[in-house]
Amino acid sequence: MKHSFNKRTFLLSVVVISFFIPLAEWIRPERPTPPADLKLIQQLERFSPSLLRIDDMTGLLQYTDSVYGHTRIQPNDTMRYVNQLAQVIKMRFYHGYSYHQFGFNTIGWALAPLIKSDLSATVLPDHILKFSYAACSQQSIVFFEALTLKKLTWRKVGLGNQQGGHFATEVWWNKQWHFYDVNKEPHEELLIPRDRPSLERILNTPGLIDSVYADRMNVSPSAFFQNPTYGEPNKNPAPRGGLYQRATTLLSYTLPIWILLVGWVVGWLKKRPKQTNAGIA
Repeated sequence: MKHSFNKRTFLLSVVVISFFIPLAEWIRPERPTPPADLKLIQQLERFSPSLLRIDDMTGLLQYTDSVYGHTRIQPNDTMRYVNQLAQVIKMRFYHGYSYHQFGFNTIGWALAPLIKSDLSATVLPDHILKFSYAACSQQSIVFFEALTLKKLTWRKVGLGNQQGGHFATEVWWNKQWHFYDVNKEPHEELLIPRDRPSLERILNTPGLIDSVYADRMNVSPSAFFQNPTYGEPNKNPAPRGGLYQRATTLLSYTLPIWILLVGWVVGWLKKRPKQTNAGIA
């Protein structure tokens, strides 16, 4: 027995199903939670679960400012503020790659495999801060955004060789660059007395790169950090990914509205009287 296709029933079903996506976004918001193997992670990293209450950029800057003691960076005190900011980010995350998922930018998560798989990796700072873990690029993006909001100049430091890629940062003050790595957590006690030198100066100081990264890497630091690349100052490292994730996040919260709007427009176009050439001399 043949069943006729009921277009109205189909469209109604699509609209009803589409309401489940924003519902999932509202009832299943991502929240940073401590890892199951917390003790093991704390043996390797400076992760502090007490900082998981920081889940957006506003909270990150408010906390950093409170520890620093001022909302504005005091004259000739940039290094102390940036050191504090870097320390907060190091303690806020442990290493891991965070991705969107069902209930957290559902549309972006679902479409990414059809476009480019890594589009589901979080690149918006407020989204990254919804997780307790983040990769080097993601922790750096949070660092970049905080520096931008504090009106400081920064640039991305990219490293890539047979051991894989890595993101770090240089910050500009006192007419020179200063190196930071919020993910690998190099030994600051060796860098601060040297006024946080640039990566170039670190590499040109015999033995310093290996000392700074002692027990922080499972490969030779002097080999890994050769031939770094530098980004343009204050240039967003993932503009297209950010645009995609903003658009799909909005769509995830408003999908039924767009479906109803498109349906209304299509229906209106079909009902419009067709123009003819009758009566034209």
